[in-house]
Order: sequence, then C-alpha cells, then structure tokens
Amino acid sequence: ADTKRTNVPYYAPTMSKPPHRIAPTKASQLSNRREMTQRRSEISAQIRKSKRSERIARRRFINSSRDDCGSGSGASTSTVHMHMHVNMNGTQQLGLLIQTFLDSNSSESLNELQQALAGSMEQQHDTASLLLECTSPQVKTVLLSRLAACLNTAAATTVDKLNASRILINLATSSEWCASMVEQHVVLPEIVRALSSCVAVVAQSSAWSADVDVITLAEQISWAIGNVCSDSSEARMQAMDSGALEALIRAFNLTHHALTSNAAQQTEVFMGFCRNSVWALSNLARGHETSALPFLCASTSSSIYGYTDAGKRGDDTFLRRESLMAVLLMKNQHHIHEAKAVDELKQEVCWLLAYLTAKEDEAVHKLCLNSVDNRLCNALVSHLEYTWNAALEQKVSGTVSNDAILTLAARSLPIIRTIGNISTACDGYFVSPFLSAGGTAGVSGHNLSLLPDIIAKLILLPLESGMLPERSALACESAWVAGALLVDAGVVDNTGKEHPSNFASVVLCPALCRVLSSHSTKLELKREAAFALWNTVAKSPGANYGGGNDMQRTNMILRDIASFDGLIPCLCRTLLTAADADANLAALMLISSMLTRLQADAAWHELLQRKLSEEGIVDSLDQVCDRASSSYYSSKGGDSMEQAANIAADLIDDFFAEEILFDDIDDDQNNIHASQSFTFQVPPVSAGGFNFGCHHGGPSATVQGVDQGRGRGRGKALPAWMQQQQQR
Repeated sequence: ADTKRTNVPYYAPTMSKPPHRIAPTKASQLSNRREMTQRRSEISAQIRKSKRSERIARRRFINSSRDDCGSGSGASTSTVHMHMHVNMNGTQQLGLLIQTFLDSNSSESLNELQQALAGSMEQQHDTASLLLECTSPQVKTVLLSRLAACLNTAAATTVDKLNASRILINLATSSEWCASMVEQHVVLPEIVRALSSCVAVVAQSSAWSADVDVITLAEQISWAIGNVCSDSSEARMQAMDSGALEALIRAFNLTHHALTSNAAQQTEVFMGFCRNSVWALSNLARGHETSALPFLCASTSSSIYGYTDAGKRGDDTFLRRESLMAVLLMKNQHHIHEAKAVDELKQEVCWLLAYLTAKEDEAVHKLCLNSVDNRLCNALVSHLEYTWNAALEQKVSGTVSNDAILTLAARSLPIIRTIGNISTACDGYFVSPFLSAGGTAGVSGHNLSLLPDIIAKLILLPLESGMLPERSALACESAWVAGALLVDAGVVDNTGKEHPSNFASVVLCPALCRVLSSHSTKLELKREAAFALWNTVAKSPGANYGGGNDMQRTNMILRDIASFDGLIPCLCRTLLTAADADANLAALMLISSMLTRLQADAAWHELLQRKLSEEGIVDSLDQVCDRASSSYYSSKGGDSMEQAANIAADLIDDFFAEEILFDDIDDDQNNIHASQSFTFQVPPVSAGGFNFGCHHGGPSATVQGVDQGRGRGRGKALPAWMQQQQQR
C-alpha cells in the first residue's frame, strides 16, 4: 500500500529526486558557436516550459473553480506564479512565496503558495527538499504552526482551509517535515482537532446532505494525517494521543453507512472521504509496536501509547466486523470511474485488515470468531475471486496482459496477506473455514472452496510469458499462503474425516513443485515454495480438528514431491548452493524428510539416494557446512545458517559417509602414484610448514577470523567413522 501520497491531480506516483544537471563544458576556440547553439536550445526549451506551465495553470484554474470561488484572484495568481517560475529557480520562488505568506497571512498569498507547491509536485520535483533549502528552522516552525492554526480558525474561509490542508499533505511526504510536525507537539493535534470538527459537522447533517466543501476538507485532512502517521512510531504515538483513531473510525463508520445504504447524495465525495479515512487508519496501524485492540474493542485495559481510556469511547469509535464486510461486498457501479473508486476503497480496507490481522491473536478472534457462517472468510475469498476474474477479462492472446497483472498485484496482495495472517493465527483455527468458504463440489467431489485453485494459478504466474517483478512478488505471497493452508495435511478427525488441507494439497502441491523445479523462477519464489512444501509434509498436531496426524498419508505426499521431475536437481544444485541460509534450510529439511521417512521401500530409497549423489549432494552439503564456518556468512544467516549446517553434517554422517570414504581412498591412491613419479629435488620443509618472515622450523601462522569448516571431518561436526579411524 502507498504509505505517502502527494496532493497532485490524478494521484500521481511517488516522486524521486530529479537528475543532476549536466555541467557546462570548458571553453574552446569554437565556444562562441556552441554557446550560441546551446543558448538557442535553452531559450526554446524555456519557452516550451512556459507555455506548458500556462496551459497547466489554466486547466487547474478551471478544475478548481469551486475551491477558488470568492477569492477573486484565481487567474491573476496563476499568471504571476508562472512568470515567477520562468524568471527564477524553484528555491527562490518558494522562499519568496513562504515569506510573503508569513508577512501578509492573506488568502491570496496562501493560494499562491499552494499553487506553486502543486505545480512543482506535478513536474516531479523534490519540493520538500527545495523547501528545506529555502527555510530556516524558525521559519519552518512558524509556517507549520500557521498552517495548522488556519484549519481551526473561524475567520478562515473553506478555500483557505483547503489550501492549508493541501500544503500540509505535500509537506508530509518528507520525513524531515514530518519530524518537525511531531517535534512541535502542537501541529498534529491541531490537524486532528480540525478533522474531529469536520466529522461532527457531517454527522449532524440530515439525509447525508452535508456541505460538499466540508466533506472535501475532511478528506484532505485525513490525507495529511495518513502521511504523517506513515513516517515513524513517534508520529503514530502522538496521533493516537491526539484522538486521531477515534476521529478516523467515526469518519469511516459515517461514510461507509452512507455509501452502503445509498443515502449519500454526493456519492463521489463520500467515496473519497471513506477511502482516505481507511487509508489513514491503515498507516496508523503500521509497525510492530502498534496494537490492534484499540481499533476493534473497548475491553482492552492495556496502555497503548499511553492510551488507557478505551472504555470511555462510544460504539461509533471502534471498527466493526460488519462494516468491513459490507465494504468488501459492495457491488461495483456501472460507471467506470465509480467502479474504480469502489475497487480502490476495497483495496484500502484489505490493507487495513492485513495490518490488523498481523497483530495479536485476540484481534483475529475479534474479527473472525463468532462470525455467522464465517462471513469474513467468505467475503475475502469472494473478493479474491472477483479480482482474479477481472484480470482474466483482460487476456490478450490467451495470456494475462502486463497492465492486468499490475492491477491484479495491487489489489490481490492485501487480500492474500490477510488470508495468510488469519490462517497462521490462533494455531490455524481458521484454515478449515477458508478452505470451505462458499465451497462447491471440487477436488475429488469434496466440498472445497475456490481458494486453492486461485492460489495455485497465482503461484504459476511467473511461468507465463512476459516476466514482471510483480508476477514474482505476487507468486511469493501466494506460495506463503499455500504453506499456511497446507499445514494440516494428513490430519483426520476422530470419525475418520480428513481435513480440507488434504484435498487442497492435490491442487497446491503440483503448482509449488512446478515453480520450484523451473529454471526461470527466481530464488525468492523457490525458497517460499520449498518452505510451503515442508509445511505440507511436516508433522501437524491436528489439535484444532479433533484428531491426529496420518503419517502414511503425509508420506505419500512426500513421495510424490520427491518423484516430481526436476525437483531433486533444484534442491541440490540451486537451493543448497545459494548464499541464502533460509533457502539452504528449506531444501535441507525436505531432503532430510525424504531420506529419514521414506525408508520402508528399500529399493525406492536406494534409488533416491543414488539420484541425490548424482546431483552432487555431498559437495553441496559440504558447501553449507563451510559457509556456516565462515564468519561472513554466519553473521548474515544467523540461527538459520547454524541449523542448516547441523542438518547438513548429520546427513553426511548418516547417509553419505561411505561415499566420502571411497573418495578419500581414491585421493590416497592418487597421492601414492604421484609420490612414485619423478619430482624435482626440493629442500625439506619442517612439519610446521612454510612461515614467511619467521624463523625456519617454527609453527606456521594461524589465519585469524577463519574457523575450521564442518563436514567431511572438519571442525565440530566430525563424522563418526573418522573418529574411529583416528582412535585406531
């Protein structure tokens, strides 16, 4: 989700710093002709920019006529602004406009400053950095205080408040300006107080016919709060203490009720306000230190950011499960722009759910437990199905287009992440409801939802033509969700009824094996697929299904995975040799399960072991041990690297010790033949070896920082057969 947004037309994307200007060349004998040519080019470019800026100014003046009504200076202000843009650089222009506003405090100067900031943002300039260059700390403090106070000044017009809020939105895209707002301890509370006032006015309006300008102002203020809250935990703490949570939730409850009940006379304006309030709430819920309980219930007694008055809040200041589900189940409008607005609102609600479900299990219980017929699970699965079908409608030559993939990734990621968070919470209690949500007769005639089928198709997206980073990112998230849904594979209840994960494995495991064995998929996706397969075959307690684990069924799945064409080479030559501790660990756990649990069929187990040897597993295991002994890789891998090295050393000891012994015997025979051949006479070397710069005969210098490696008898993972030989 977008963490920060700028107030520019059509929701322009986040901007980056402009490229540095090309330095002028040195003078030469032909410099006059070159200078004249360059000057003509610069003048032509300046004229084109001036005309383009004037066209933009005229267009903006026409589009914002409602905001500028009553000011009487719309056209003249734009003209003055464009002439200043031509005759001076951006820093000088913004500095002059800021000083003019601070001196006069007039509506005209405020409007000029807002137009200059919006024009700079639209031209992809780093406006916040320009403002930092032209303002001192004292000026910055006065400017922020003046803008925040304008939002709550009774004498200020609605147009002035709109301009002040839009300036604050653009300033809050910079971390430096956000830090200044938090440090003053008055700016953010003033902004929150202005939002509370606007929400109170909207709530008192009859028949949802509130003033459009008030709703638009509330939308802009919630936008500014969202930008500030996305910056740091200190900003979120101050916003919570200032009452931003109650104001934003009350705004969402009001607007969503107006939209879902078709009572809003200004649907488009209410839609924007509802979307921005949900988006600001999602930014407020970011971070590991934020609790989800203040968002959902008043029963918590824990102090969250000094927030202990949850019991004093009204019912309209908490998120209700029914309200969130009502948004997810909203029907799209017939008009294109209205349908897009509804999809964007659903997307923001899914991001809010993704952040809330990533917190305490109690929050997941509050959202999902005691829900009639698992309505939230059904709503999420239905919304994911709708999003996937919308992407399929844009197929080109039988392949989903890149534009459709971009839209699919943006709208599906929060849904998939929410499903994964809920599935992994509460000891997997909600896995079965997800797999049975809206279930129809599917795999093997069992009542299974469409979720496994959609997840499998999302996992296989990178195998289609036209590789995009969005495809791989979406497939990685889907593989993670697949692992969460398959964790109960092999579980049966007391009556012999199998868990839905058993039937979902028939759809998901082949998709995971395909991306894992493919040569075109990235390492990140292979790693997630390997972990998902490991979750499938690992022993599950099955406590939430009232039964036990059928290891025979799980071993059958494991054998099918091991027999998949191209999977063993990928494990040995790709995942084990990668400088990625997590990828090494996932591959080693799969290989260890295959070798230790599939020994009932001796012939098949011998064939598996021979195939692993042909793929060079001994050398790969040795590399894992060596990387764990290296200080560089061990510091990066952490506990995963240590665990992977231990598993690799155990596999060498238990299954490949004889192969290493035969290799060592061959090496000894080669050394014997080499000693019998002709050699040049070399002076004898002491047992200590060569020691350059030291006395002859002394011990060789030990290289510091390099430990002895593991595997093949080196270091602490010394195989048992080598210990026996040393004792002899």
